[in-house]
Amino acid sequence: MKKLVFLFTVSILALTSCSSDDDKNDSNGGSKLPKSEVTTAEPAGSISKLDYTYDGTKIQSTSSSNTTKSIYSYSSDILTKIEYKENDITKSYTEYSFDKGDIKSTSTFSVSVDKVATKISSAVYTYDE
Repeated sequence: MKKLVFLFTVSILALTSCSSDDDKNDSNGGSKLPKSEVTTAEPAGSISKLDYTYDGTKIQSTSSSNTTKSIYSYSSDILTKIEYKENDITKSYTEYSFDKGDIKSTSTFSVSVDKVATKISSAVYTYDE
């Protein structure tokens, strides 16, 4: 369950990090980014720490422990993929497609021990004109 919550949280962070830069400017004219380390308390009483690594204003990776990591891939400045790893082994990944700056679709794949990817979910986004 913790893995699903982690994957969902990372996906939401990724989607929000892809919004227009106009929405992210603070009063000083700079971009707002999550802190490089975020600590949260879990319902069961445990403490969870998420570390962020940046390249400029783009999230390059997040890690929640020494064994769990998410790697972000971009085409230019557009997020295209988040790869979820445990012990440096890819367990799943989510691919993103955009059209004129708007998210068009997402597809999430589970990766087996034999490195075979199986689509486990997908979403298509539509917008009012």
